[in-house]
Amino acid sequence: MRRVLVVDDSKAIRDALQAALEPYGFDLHHAENGAVALQKLRSSAFDLAFVDLNMPILDGPNLLRLMRAQGVTTKVILVTVGAATPVVTSTIKLGASEYVSKPFTAERIRLAVARVLELDPSLLQIRPARLLLQHPDPAIEERLRALLPPHVELVAAPVLSRALELAERAPCELVLLDADVLEGEVRTAAQLMRESLPHATVFALSGAAAPPRAALWAPDGALDGVLPALVDEPLVRGFLYPNFLRRLVFAEGAVFHAAGFEGDPAHAPAYFAALQRALIRRLTGQAPTSDPTADLTRVPRELGRMAELIGRVRDRLDELGVAPAFRVDAALLGPLTDLPELRRAVIFS
Repeated sequence: MRRVLVVDDSKAIRDALQAALEPYGFDLHHAENGAVALQKLRSSAFDLAFVDLNMPILDGPNLLRLMRAQGVTTKVILVTVGAATPVVTSTIKLGASEYVSKPFTAERIRLAVARVLELDPSLLQIRPARLLLQHPDPAIEERLRALLPPHVELVAAPVLSRALELAERAPCELVLLDADVLEGEVRTAAQLMRESLPHATVFALSGAAAPPRAALWAPDGALDGVLPALVDEPLVRGFLYPNFLRRLVFAEGAVFHAAGFEGDPAHAPAYFAALQRALIRRLTGQAPTSDPTADLTRVPRELGRMAELIGRVRDRLDELGVAPAFRVDAALLGPLTDLPELRRAVIFS
């Protein structure tokens, strides 16, 4: 998972860059000026930074000059207004790799990133995440469409039979079922969905009182939990999108990078469960003779959940004759090597 810092005093530009790259598995972080960016670049490693040429407090050329003087080697793409100027040329000489002009297209951004990071452009051609909603109330569909990022595809059906047809036509990462209409049959409906979409997350939507945030993830058979039908911004943008609809695994050859956890710590169990499914789905796509590496260095250092994640992914892939290695943070060296069943599968970075 490549980490990208977007440095611009315009939130609209930062959001546009995030919308262009986030669907493709990039881990996006924001800074509203060069001073904030420099602090982040000093404290954490980034693969790439988009840097606006003209910003208050610390502009692009001076930010780049300080980065290089302080040994920060992050690659930089300048964001400018209009064509190349002497200022752009001089900033390139300071160590920027490329520049893009405003206004830009998402495709222009992706091609620039592929060149600078030396990625195969075909890696940036993926299908959008897909959410399947089964509910007769059109207001719920409208709220979801307003709250979801534009790169997430939403398909809706008022009845279960139609929703099952849609599930058979195309993969979905997330399914929301109407618990109030299905009543006692909601678990049966979830099982039917699971048969068509084995790696999807399936929730029921209920008109009952909302559960506490820590209880949103509550697996019960094929059902992963019950959510309030009154979907709101914290539920969609704070729970559903970061855990189930953003890209959690990004492939570079035989290495599969896991996205880091985002959001409320109470939602960590949901993240680990979704990551496990995403890893199994992606790794089972490899030929049995190709043993991949799962890069978990950005996964939270929660030993119990990490060990469970590795164990379950290994068990599933053992059935297929695939023997993955797992790259984890060196800080887990001692605790993980104390687990004999995991010791041989782990690479430390």
